[in-house]
Amino acid sequence: MNAIVRGATLVVAAWFWTTAALAQDYQPQPGDTVVIYTGKYEPEVFERARQIGHEGFSKAISEAGQTRRTFFIASPETNEIIGISFFKKGHSVDEWHDHSARAEVVKQLDALRTGPVVIRRYELTGSHSTGE
Repeated sequence: MNAIVRGATLVVAAWFWTTAALAQDYQPQPGDTVVIYTGKYEPEVFERARQIGHEGFSKAISEAGQTRRTFFIASPETNEIIGISFFKKGHSVDEWHDHSARAEVVKQLDALRTGPVVIRRYELTGSHSTGE
């Protein structure tokens, strides 16, 4: 796994599990599917791609009606935008990938990306939290 993705994943996971504000929302559980999406963009379209991705996918996820937790993280140094989605058990990654609202956002981003999006699936095996 790319060192940037691995490091970003660890930072997001640590933040996720220690943020009290998330206590009332869906909390991913062991066995849930985690999908990491990584796209790379040219510097001149990076901010536009980040906005399209965050706003477009947030809306599309709501329209899809799935219970999910998604983090959007970005690295301006490498021009990478990463989405990390936790799918609640019983909510299909494949159905999400086939959803028309998602396809509309992907089409917009395809025109801006420097190459194919990298998609990796994982299973959540546990979590750790310290502090408040």
